[in-house]
This record gives sequence, structure tokens and C-alpha cells, in this order.
Amino acid sequence: MTSAIWTLIASILATAITSAAALYFKVRRDRLKAQLDFVNDQLRYFYGPMLANVEATQQAYKIFIRRYNPQADRSFWSSESSPSSEAIAAWHHWVTTLFMPINELMVSIISNRSDLLIAEAVNGHPGASDMPNCLIDLCSHVHTLRAELATWKRGPKDARIPEVPYYPADELLPYLRSSFSHLKTEQVRLLKATTASKKYPITQDKPIPALIGERKNKTHRQLSAN
Repeated sequence: MTSAIWTLIASILATAITSAAALYFKVRRDRLKAQLDFVNDQLRYFYGPMLANVEATQQAYKIFIRRYNPQADRSFWSSESSPSSEAIAAWHHWVTTLFMPINELMVSIISNRSDLLIAEAVNGHPGASDMPNCLIDLCSHVHTLRAELATWKRGPKDARIPEVPYYPADELLPYLRSSFSHLKTEQVRLLKATTASKKYPITQDKPIPALIGERKNKTHRQLSAN
């Protein structure tokens, strides 16, 4: 009788421990999955598109400068090398057909998906409570340039040098690269953690008391056979 009671108590304790462990690992796995899903969204909807578009824009701008005002030091409107009327017409065409559509897309991403901003400092950049200055400068540049372009409706020949906030090339690309790299590292870490948790099931096909009973029956059969 005493042996049966202790067996029952052991079975109950084993079941309780198994249930508690199952709950713990389920919560942990769900938390890891939620973190991984968020990092995936950050890469897919914010930092990935932003980095790709900024890389493409800056490469295209370098090509434009070399073609239409190679004497300028990075800035097309350099005072040391004023662009020709032909170059200004080309600038208007490139800005309206290439640069502004991409810039507008990036401003839309910043405005609509700011919830995906990294919530910690990365390589000295602002933390969760701050919008990175380079993103603010980009939005300011685009909004002001949009207003300036509205004055060009009569044609580039009547245009003046646009007075717009500078495009934050020196800050924007390093910020996006470091953020993208940080998120990719975090993505790999979470993938490994999630995969590792799947190797060890948090539930078993049969509860522990059932396994104990099967083991006892097996032992009894072996003793009977002997």
C-alpha cells in the first residue's frame, strides 16, 4: 500500500514537473519566435529597402556628377564649379525621374514604419527614444526639394540654385549599414536559438507516468520469464 502511494506521488510530481517544463519552454520558444519575427520585419520592411535604395541613389549620383559636372567636389551645385545650363537641365531630369521617386519612397518608409526602428544604440547612433538625425535630415531634404522643384515648372532655364537642407550622405549610409549588419547578426542568433529549441521537444508522445508504468510492466514480464 505504501509503495503504491509513493508511486502515485512520484507520478503526480513527475507530471507537474513535466507540465511546468513544457510551459517554460513553450513561453521561451514563443518569445524567441516573436523576437525573430520582429527582426525579420525590421530587415524586410525598413532597413533592407532603405539600405538598398540609399546605396543605389548614391551610386547613381556619383555617375551623374562625373558625367555632368566632374570638376565639382561631390556637390553638383559647387560654387567652385558652377554647372552649365545643359548640366542644370540634366539635373532637373535626373532629380524628377530618378532621385526624387526613390527619396519619396524612403520618406514614406520612415513615416509609415518608424515602429521598426532599432530600439538600441548601434555604433554610437541614437537609441530608442530618438529618431536618428540622418533620417530627419533626409526627410527635411526631400520635403524642401519637393517645394523647390515646384518652382521649376517653367523649365530649368528659369531655375535658381535650390536652397535645400543637405542630403546626409556621410551619415545615412554608415547608419543603415551598421544597423543592417547588427540586425543580420541578431537574426542569425535568434534562428540558431529557435532551431536549437526545436531539437528538444517540450512535450512527449506519452506522459512520464505512462512510461513509468510501461517500465514496471516490462520488468515484471522479465522476472516472470526467468
